[in-house]
Amino acid sequence: MNRASKRPTIENQDDVSVKDEIAMIERAKRKAKEEKSLPAFPLEYSSPFSLIIAAHIQRKNWGDRLLLSEKPSGESDENYLIRNTFVGQEATFSSTPLDQLAPISLQEMKGKYLLCRIIAPPFLSADRVLVVRIVAISLVVEDTRGWAQILSIYNYPGTYSARGPELDAIFPLDSVIAIREPYPKMALAAAHSHIRIDSPTDIIFLEPGNQLLANVRWSTGTRPLPVLTKTANEWKAMGDQHFRSKEYYGATKCYSFALLRNPSLLAVRLNRSLTYLRLKWNSYAIEDAEFVLSKNPLSTVDRSKALYRCAQGAYGNGEYLTARKLYEECLVVDPALQEAAAGISKCNTRIQEQESGTYDWYTIFETGKRDGTCGDVSDFVGPVERASMKHRGGGRGIRATRKIDTGELLVVSKPFASASLRSFSSEGHFFSMNFINNSMGDEHRYVVIQRTIERMLSNPHDANSLLELYGGPQYPTTASSTKKSKIPLSTPLDLDSTRVQAICTLNVFGKHSSRGDILSKTQDSTTALYTFPSYFNHSCMPNGAREMIGDLMYIRAVRSVEAGEEVTLTYHGHESSYEDRSKVLTQWFPHCDCILCEHDRANGESNRKEREAILQKANGAKIGVKELRLHSKHIEATYTGSYGPYRPAVSRVYQILASKLQDEGLRTRIGKKNMQRGRLLFTEAIQAGFCALESLGMRIIDKRVDGIPVDHNLDLPISRDFLPYNVDTCMNLMFVIIGAFEQKEEFGATEMWMRAAIWLDNAWTGGGLKLFKLRWKHILDLMEALAVILLARIEKS
Repeated sequence: MNRASKRPTIENQDDVSVKDEIAMIERAKRKAKEEKSLPAFPLEYSSPFSLIIAAHIQRKNWGDRLLLSEKPSGESDENYLIRNTFVGQEATFSSTPLDQLAPISLQEMKGKYLLCRIIAPPFLSADRVLVVRIVAISLVVEDTRGWAQILSIYNYPGTYSARGPELDAIFPLDSVIAIREPYPKMALAAAHSHIRIDSPTDIIFLEPGNQLLANVRWSTGTRPLPVLTKTANEWKAMGDQHFRSKEYYGATKCYSFALLRNPSLLAVRLNRSLTYLRLKWNSYAIEDAEFVLSKNPLSTVDRSKALYRCAQGAYGNGEYLTARKLYEECLVVDPALQEAAAGISKCNTRIQEQESGTYDWYTIFETGKRDGTCGDVSDFVGPVERASMKHRGGGRGIRATRKIDTGELLVVSKPFASASLRSFSSEGHFFSMNFINNSMGDEHRYVVIQRTIERMLSNPHDANSLLELYGGPQYPTTASSTKKSKIPLSTPLDLDSTRVQAICTLNVFGKHSSRGDILSKTQDSTTALYTFPSYFNHSCMPNGAREMIGDLMYIRAVRSVEAGEEVTLTYHGHESSYEDRSKVLTQWFPHCDCILCEHDRANGESNRKEREAILQKANGAKIGVKELRLHSKHIEATYTGSYGPYRPAVSRVYQILASKLQDEGLRTRIGKKNMQRGRLLFTEAIQAGFCALESLGMRIIDKRVDGIPVDHNLDLPISRDFLPYNVDTCMNLMFVIIGAFEQKEEFGATEMWMRAAIWLDNAWTGGGLKLFKLRWKHILDLMEALAVILLARIEKS
């Protein structure tokens, strides 16, 4: 893929400040608002022939650009593909059943539903100069009078990453579709009119025999519906080809056409069931498999396949008891089916995880590091529950059901939807303007929205749980009534894409950012939406903390929690300034009333500004030890006496100072005559490390810097009653302390602090010494033989 450094960007700017980004978003919002205020208008006549020719040209250009955008890095950036869209733009969707709407034509565009026919292959609109591709799929359609128009379809399942052949299967030529309550629009990024469809449930493909087709006459002539142009076996063969190409949406469409031609083909229904499993449309996979099981007589092979498909679907839905029973039935039918025996074993493991919160954390971390996903695990909800919070005006939150100990596992949650660079193939550069939080979004965020919509369409129960999440004051936090959808061939549920976008915007999490933040585009970046974790309310000093391993989230208590007490998380970085926190948190509430924000407000604006100025200086690349010593004193002076011990800005300065002191100590010890000075520098590095840890809330019990014997008792130098919010930062500080003690040849202290690091890592991850070695291998390898000796001693004790 072309990764040249200079690429066309929004408004042709290579570097756009946050202020400029917000200004651009506000301009786009105003334009969208003006467009929304316009009354519905009839569309002018467009020649079907000219639109068909234009569609074929766009289709060819799109294919050419895809090939050119995949050139090796360093080649011309002329054809680099840009994809852009708007998130949170108020969209229309219909909740009126199709049989309660009256037909209209393109000429009228005032009324109920539009009956039209696809007359050109699907394509993607692109600008000739900037190679900008809107994320919509475009179709040329004609109404019964022969008037043609372009449909721009957003959020349709399976289309975001699909290419030509699969799109042709999803939107076959000559398909007749009914569009519920269409609305003509002027494109925000262009001057032409089109019909924009934001909700995939507003599009209904009409099957042969549908009453809406009765007595319909097409002025351009009658053409058979696509399903009638091939036999059932021919559609099956096409479905098999799409399946082999991993074009699963295209495969389901072809298999569905085959079943319309011949509903008795059990092999096709089993194939479609398997395809649904690949898409994780588990409820539909089960439905097809159960249809096969209802037939009598049924061959042993088909019964075994159908039972196995049902078991896989139940397993995918997290119904492990049901899945285990079905796997057992598989073995009754076919005792040699090893996959069923393996399925029973997996179900037993998942049930144990669900009931006890016992996980193989080493394997989970290893899988997350390697694949960027959580692997095969179950959800877990520990001693917490969702409840109404009186102190929050009756709003919802999470509270403890019993007394909770420090470090106790509270929640393990798989995502409702997630995305990372590893999980999809990007076609180039992507940007979006989010009207909800006035931010520029990345592709991870947009793909999460698409996958959320797909999951809602695939499982009505999941749709209800998603719609209960907070989407802003304009949306009630109660589930809508949904029913099973047969997308793309049957009556849909009603989906408000703007509401889904709002829910995703306000509830997504990222590994290296906080809730609602935008992620950096690194390979390890993951954006994910969760249901149960989204009910945790915010505090800048919470009693719970989260971690993401790939797209799996777990939450632990960072201190003891009383029964009935609310459990909170932070929505923004723990070490952010008051101003930064306040700016981000306005997405959810006007101001934060946690103790940290109260202290910051009481501390005064002048102290906060002085603190940030000192931090900026301390972060300078050429800062020296002498200046950092002064900065550490000055930044502490910006806090009043009533301010609590948690002072992340102070910690940051001491972190930098400790690292600089250690580096200078290593340089000084090269000459033997400087041994004593080096020892003093290492001692000061240890003390700076202590200050940095304490400023992050940790309580150090043993602050000795020398004289600790090797055979001392096994007490830890830190208190076990609190876990820091940023464990990895504290772990790195501990390794600085360990390294400084090692250089001083204080091996008793080195072992003591190594034990502390192992305890903290295990309290946070639950993976013991084995996982500690995996997570911190890059540092332990630098310690060479000493690490081997220390870890062996600790393992034996």
